[in-house]
Amino acid sequence: MFEVDDIVLYGTQGLCRIAEIAERTLQGPRQEYYVLRPIFNDRSTLYIPRQSETLTAKMHPIPDEATFTAMLREIPGQDDLWLEEEAARRTLYRETVSGGNCRELLRLSKTLRQRQQSLVAAGRKLKYNDENMMREAERILCEEMSYLLHIDLEQALPLLLARIRGEVEDGQG
Repeated sequence: MFEVDDIVLYGTQGLCRIAEIAERTLQGPRQEYYVLRPIFNDRSTLYIPRQSETLTAKMHPIPDEATFTAMLREIPGQDDLWLEEEAARRTLYRETVSGGNCRELLRLSKTLRQRQQSLVAAGRKLKYNDENMMREAERILCEEMSYLLHIDLEQALPLLLARIRGEVEDGQG
């Protein structure tokens, strides 16, 4: 499925490089693990048992640069993901963030940024859970943007926000 040196999105951990596929005895019998090293956190190593469908299901390939750039261009025309019922919204957003689908993370970011903007105009702010989900989605997206577009991590959020607002012309990421 995945190979050494592949870049994957692992759950909410963010972008990781598969450093090796190795046999280890970590919990229970000896088995093969994907050894993941987060790209933006060099102090961490993740060991994902290859036989665990639950854990390997959290590993997602990332799009190539052209596909990612096309997704960025699509942001202004995307439908939002807002649900009025808070518990259902919380569940949907948690699933979206952990699901690793870049297009859905972009929709989530757009939805919550626009909601935040309208609430601020009314003198209010996002609910705590919505704000946390927005930040988590954007952290993951910014890591992907930084890696795929070969930009500094600090440049990614302003570019993402400009795309959400429709301020970036084609050819600018």
